[in-house]
Amino acid sequence: MLKKLLTVLIPICILSFLSSLMIEQIIGKKDLYKDENKTEIQIPSFHYYEGGQKRFLISSEIEYVYRIPALKQLSFNFSRVNAVVTSYSGEDITISVKCDSENKSAILTLSSDNDISFIEFCPKGISFDKNSDETYWLDDNYRGTPEYTAEIMIPKGKYSSLSVCQGTGSLTMSNINALDNTFSVSSGSFSLTRDTNNTADNISLEVRSGSAKILNADTKSYDINNDKGEVEISGLSGRGDLFNTSGNTNASFSELNYAGIKNYTGNVNVFLPPETSSKFISDENSGTIYIKTDNADMSLYETVETCTIGESNTKNFITVSNLTGVVTIKNHSGSTVTDPNGDYIIT
Repeated sequence: MLKKLLTVLIPICILSFLSSLMIEQIIGKKDLYKDENKTEIQIPSFHYYEGGQKRFLISSEIEYVYRIPALKQLSFNFSRVNAVVTSYSGEDITISVKCDSENKSAILTLSSDNDISFIEFCPKGISFDKNSDETYWLDDNYRGTPEYTAEIMIPKGKYSSLSVCQGTGSLTMSNINALDNTFSVSSGSFSLTRDTNNTADNISLEVRSGSAKILNADTKSYDINNDKGEVEISGLSGRGDLFNTSGNTNASFSELNYAGIKNYTGNVNVFLPPETSSKFISDENSGTIYIKTDNADMSLYETVETCTIGESNTKNFITVSNLTGVVTIKNHSGSTVTDPNGDYIIT
């Protein structure tokens, strides 16, 4: 009797063991990693994908989890999505996505090819390909609450490039560092916190009507272009240009080298470190330029003005071309600047 029982049980055990191995290979397994606070976090079962672009249909309220290799370059496209991207101690990029409504569906596109890890997540009918018949992401005027969420974990490290296109919705990125950085924001909100003491080669930011915030923007060069949105940059360094059409741009420098400011009808606030010296040139000004620093206190209304803030032999330069807007230059500590006519006050 015992012999017959063993004859039945042994094959069953073997089959169960082999099945578990097969399932693990197909859908992955749960791993433990440590986050930024050194707390163990559990990664749910996942689908591992490697290779050229592949599209996945994401529907219902089920959480889908994928992993792809972390290559030298990162490229992310999001629209109508609330996304959070953070760093962790794992080896692969982990992507968790879901629809917040069972009647909705979206497309997740992944690839890990030619040294680029690529992630795109947006609802059906939206495309980042300008030649597509679908609505181009920059032309999407959706104003509702996003019904899709994404949580992405990136292995710690410094990548050669980071490229982001953010449509409607929100994207928050923390502790993601790259040498070359390119960000394009349509009508959504974008926020990036870089690690301190981590100098980039370049930071390029373009904002249409949304909002963007970059903290610890330590870089060798920069190009900030704000159409009619809200932009806040802190810890800025290096040489570059700030272009503002009718939006509001706040740029706080940790170190000034050269800043070229062009403003049409909007407001630009530039904050300098205390005791900073600089040559100042205004080649066009039909608006108002306020300078209120430790070393200068003046309001400029004329077309051409040249002056020095602080030491006369400084090699730092600020150039301003201001149409009918307002440009204010002051120290981090904060000062109160008042229009002589009483129309405009900055604190």
